[in-house]
Amino acid sequence: MAPRRSDQFDLWEHVALFSGLGFVLFGCIGGGYLLGWLLDRWLNTTPTFALIGSGLGLAAGVFELLQILKRVEKSDRGNDGPPED
Repeated sequence: MAPRRSDQFDLWEHVALFSGLGFVLFGCIGGGYLLGWLLDRWLNTTPTFALIGSGLGLAAGVFELLQILKRVEKSDRGNDGPPED
């Protein structure tokens, strides 16, 4: 069996992961808005597609956040076994 990682390493791994979650959400919303804005400029429409793109980006961002958190929870459950000597 593999040796158990230190608690200090686990803490900093979680800090790094959770600090990036805001960037994931912001990137999805911003990317959806940008694509919608470009589509609005190309079709000469009002900001309809920009709003639709922002909404879809928000949905995609929340979905991705939930997937990341589920993956973290699953890996944490696997690391909760008794420490190895």
